[in-house]
Amino acid sequence: MGRPCLYGPRVGAEQTPRIAPGSRRQIGLLNAGIGRLSGLATGGRPPHIFTTLARHRKLFRRWLWFAGALMPRGRLPREDTELVIGDENQIREFTLTGHGIEPSITAFQAKYLLRVFLRQFRDPAQAIEELNSQMSALERAEEFISLCVIVFDTEAGTLRYASAGHPAAWLWHERDVRPLRSTGPLLMLDPAGEFHSREIPLDVGDLVVLYTDGLSEARDGDHLFGEERIANTLRRDPGADPGVLAKALLEAARDFASSPLSDDIAILALRRT
Repeated sequence: MGRPCLYGPRVGAEQTPRIAPGSRRQIGLLNAGIGRLSGLATGGRPPHIFTTLARHRKLFRRWLWFAGALMPRGRLPREDTELVIGDENQIREFTLTGHGIEPSITAFQAKYLLRVFLRQFRDPAQAIEELNSQMSALERAEEFISLCVIVFDTEAGTLRYASAGHPAAWLWHERDVRPLRSTGPLLMLDPAGEFHSREIPLDVGDLVVLYTDGLSEARDGDHLFGEERIANTLRRDPGADPGVLAKALLEAARDFASSPLSDDIAILALRRT
């Protein structure tokens, strides 16, 4: 597979972090040192993702191991490769929010379990069904997760995907973009929820783009940026580098919005080479 490009979380203007980064006393000397070295390497301050996750030290070290395995070259060499994007939300007084310590913990629990179930089942729908059963057992009635899982099989030249209520992913294939829409309900809404996988041919040069709803729900008054503008942006230059396409989507949403983007945006793009 080619080199993946990830943008996220990204927002418009400078913002105060919704979750305060941990102090040295809260995160420990080792984790504080890792964050400081990362900041020095990039010429800035310690990344907030380090100093925030480090408040939960075991969770941080598991994430650090996984991220470190991918980041040096950013390539996914396995013949069977998964591409996953998700968004965690809470329902509070009829308002949907996805920010705070509790949602973050739920999201990382889901990511860890999903990795286990994908190795066990390989079929994305079966893995999501098991994940939904396990996460629903936590009895966090105010929380839910949207999720899209894509498994690439480069030997067979196919992709298999399943989506739990996530915004439509987009596939560039046979000279046009097509949506990869939801194949089941949101996670944690129904422990007996059913999910289905779909298999699609994947040729050399084909591109897959996933994103969180902060992109499609960028607003200009009562109007949303929406799926069709995402598809049209991809149609303009589908052969561009995945990083260029992800940046173009982010800039198009910013240009469209009548005010700075207020929701996190993650964009994940991958092309078969």
